[in-house]
Amino acid sequence: MGLRTEQEVLSKAIRDSESLKGRIDTLNNQLQGVPQISRLDNFLPTQLDEIQLIVDVNNIARQSGMSIGEIDVRAESANQRGSTPAPSAGSGDPQIRPLTMSFAVVGSYGQLKSFLGDLARSLRIMDVDSLSFTLSEDGRNRYNIRITTYWLN
Repeated sequence: MGLRTEQEVLSKAIRDSESLKGRIDTLNNQLQGVPQISRLDNFLPTQLDEIQLIVDVNNIARQSGMSIGEIDVRAESANQRGSTPAPSAGSGDPQIRPLTMSFAVVGSYGQLKSFLGDLARSLRIMDVDSLSFTLSEDGRNRYNIRITTYWLN
């Protein structure tokens, strides 16, 4: 094989590798976008899933050494909360709907702070609407909490 032929083969290999590198970069960029879609679905789910909400909140509570009990979940229309639905171009446009969950947890004040901090950092939007408590001599206080989260209808 002559020097010129070898140079042409090597040049073609370099062009092919640059082309493949560009394709790899494109695919990596597309792949990086996929988890964002999943995260957005956690942020504002597109379907009502009370069971998943309970599981998510219980997992957050367990990380703080607490567990939830006396659970009550209610889906509300936007009008029940006193807000006006956003004007829509058509009747088929999606609307944001609230989902309220009331529950009790038992633990120390430090555990409650940890739980509320983790709740605030979760991917799902959650508003703490109310928090009441009953103190205990042994430090295992009872906290009654009502949160509202949202879903896209």
